[in-house]
Amino acid sequence: MSSNTKVSLWLGLVSLLVLLVACANVANLLLARAMARSREIAVRLSLGAGRWRITRQLLTESLVLAVIGAAAALVLTLWTSAFVRRVVIPDVPLLGHAISFRVLAFAGAVALGTGLVCGLAPAAIMARTDLNAILKGESHGRTGRFLVQRALVAGQVALTVVLLAGAGLFVQSLRNIRGKDLGMNISHVLYASIDFRSAGVAPTDANALYEQMAERVRQLPGVRAAGLSIGEPFRSGWGSWIIVPGVPASIPKQGDASPLGRAVSAGYFDATATRIVAGRTFTAAEHQSAAHVVMINESLAHKYWPH
Repeated sequence: MSSNTKVSLWLGLVSLLVLLVACANVANLLLARAMARSREIAVRLSLGAGRWRITRQLLTESLVLAVIGAAAALVLTLWTSAFVRRVVIPDVPLLGHAISFRVLAFAGAVALGTGLVCGLAPAAIMARTDLNAILKGESHGRTGRFLVQRALVAGQVALTVVLLAGAGLFVQSLRNIRGKDLGMNISHVLYASIDFRSAGVAPTDANALYEQMAERVRQLPGVRAAGLSIGEPFRSGWGSWIIVPGVPASIPKQGDASPLGRAVSAGYFDATATRIVAGRTFTAAEHQSAAHVVMINESLAHKYWPH
């Protein structure tokens, strides 16, 4: 399962919890509204209106509110979909518009289900209400309403606690990630990815274009350094076997940490503010001549050359 899929699943789960909290809240409000109209409904029932007709009216009002909420949610989706995609899952290509037929069908099904769920509670309680007690002004029959309201409030509180706990864990994880020492300073670093292969550009021509682009970026005001790399930092590279004279070579086993190699150009370490413990960085001349030079981190140095 990819990271984007996991993020999408977590967003879907959070959205479901928020929807359940909203359903419980709306059902509680509709129940309170129906009980405030209990005398009106009792008079209508006494004049000959059937209980099923009153139930249909309450369900219809609930469905109308659900449809209005779904329409407002779709409009909000159109306004915020680009922002959410850019911030949360930027690597997922956007196929077509944010609202498609499947999204409309799902929103309609959710609106219908939400309207039925939110309208069933007041409709069921009103269907079981004693007309004589209401017309006489007695409080008989309100016990069921109080039980339903308490259950809805308890459900809201439980789901809200789950959401708050998840938000707290997310913030704590984000703080831990931001406080982790990456070995480089990325606070003012901009990373851009360009794929010339899909455009049909030959590798030799692409390398020249990359160099020209890097040089033009270096000339921009405010740019201190610019470099090139194959793949994204911390996310791509190739595994390597290290053979050191005098050290027995062993094949890495499943789960063993193996050196991860990446190709970078001159200026990369300056752009990322990577601290050089010993030695020097690459030069443009070494890149042009394809010299066999390499830089390693301290972990690899301590492992094979501890002294």
